[in-house]
Amino acid sequence: MSNKKNTNSRLRILLSEGSSTNVREMITALGPLGYTIDICDPNPFCMGRFSTYIHKIYQCPKSGDDPVGYLKFVIRLIKERGYDVLFPANEQAFLFAWAKKYLTPLVGIAVSDFLSFQRLQTKSAFMRYLDEIKLPHPRTRYAKTWDEIEEAVSFFCMPCYIKMDYGTASTGVWRIKDNLDLNLLKESLNTQKILNGQTELIVQEASKGHFEQLHSIFD
Repeated sequence: MSNKKNTNSRLRILLSEGSSTNVREMITALGPLGYTIDICDPNPFCMGRFSTYIHKIYQCPKSGDDPVGYLKFVIRLIKERGYDVLFPANEQAFLFAWAKKYLTPLVGIAVSDFLSFQRLQTKSAFMRYLDEIKLPHPRTRYAKTWDEIEEAVSFFCMPCYIKMDYGTASTGVWRIKDNLDLNLLKESLNTQKILNGQTELIVQEASKGHFEQLHSIFD
């Protein structure tokens, strides 16, 4: 067992962020195997910092606010520190797929092609793909203006859901249960300048059922 750990310790892994529960699971799985694991994250006090399995934390630009700066930072780290594996812990995988031709000569990385990501990355593209392959989903309408949102909400009745094309459940999904929720959302979207006729949102009817998640594993 000690020989295996010593062998693994020569493999250097860079995690793309250190703040999510996803990365906490990765650290828990990889750490006991003896790998040298580092993290780049804009928050120097991110969740991953407090794991005994983490070797170093590098403070980097925010990938969402400055994707080019973040990517340059990661590439420089890989070149200077000689990492064997770049592990996309979260949405950075989308950026790494775009930069795949620059990354694959430098480091081991497992990401799909950028065109594959584009088909699934946004909520609207994913819903259209489900229609294409004939998989069922809650009834969905697409909207770029407030009039289109109101029309869709009226069609589905409340409660229903309004979702940003990009964004997590905590920052880009709203459950609309009454007109008060709808008016508050309108104010928020106007403040964010989202109701510009260009940004697509989806409106979905609420559905009942059991909550399930699907995880994939690769070695």
